[in-house]
Amino acid sequence: MGGLVLTQSFDLLVIGGGIHGAAVARDAAGRGLKVMLAEKGDYASATSSASSKLIHGGLRYLEHLELSLVRESLVERAGLLETAPHLIAPIRFLLPIYGWQKRQALRLRAGLAIYDVLSFGDALPASGRLDDDDIAQLPRLRQENLTTVLHYHDCMTDDARLTLAVLLDAGARGADIKNRRAVTSIVPLANGYGIDLDERGQKRRVEARFIVNASGPWVGNVDAMTEAAPPRRPLRLVRGSHIVLKMPEPPQADAYT
Repeated sequence: MGGLVLTQSFDLLVIGGGIHGAAVARDAAGRGLKVMLAEKGDYASATSSASSKLIHGGLRYLEHLELSLVRESLVERAGLLETAPHLIAPIRFLLPIYGWQKRQALRLRAGLAIYDVLSFGDALPASGRLDDDDIAQLPRLRQENLTTVLHYHDCMTDDARLTLAVLLDAGARGADIKNRRAVTSIVPLANGYGIDLDERGQKRRVEARFIVNASGPWVGNVDAMTEAAPPRRPLRLVRGSHIVLKMPEPPQADAYT
């Protein structure tokens, strides 16, 4: 391993080059802070490139009346749709309702009405019900006992490209964005932290007044590098599975849910 490279000082070191780390670095650099982002691998190489690819307000959270969370998410969805239309595209979701789902249909109609109210001001169409002629034309949808089909809009994206776009904007705002930079130790100092980085076999020391740990599933590993972090319960990971199927002919632009 090579010798220690001389220290650089930053206001903020962001650990992790996924969407959360990218967004923190962009925001902080835009506020005039001297920022460095260190990613141990490649940008958006983990969770941020393995998502559902959706930019949504969280319709399911309405079941628990988390109205402020849904409204905040919908505001951010509208902002992304306006500022990055090359990366964010509307998609219509269809909700088939069958005869045995009458109670569920009432809840869904109420939820979609609230979703529309909370998304006021955006450019997406309101939710509603397909007419019978449109329902009859839907490919691959079982018609037996089908009573209605509700619809609403959310957005989809290329999650890795979106992350890279945010990182590029962070760099344009002055942030020092680095990949292949693994954090190996964090040492508390009088006015911040000393952080050792492994830069392709060469050790580098940087200092930062503050650190944001945005390392995703590895957040506990980073926390364990310093005694300055308060004790915390073990991280509970959540994993989702997405089944991807080849679209049969003819292709359809809508999504069923």
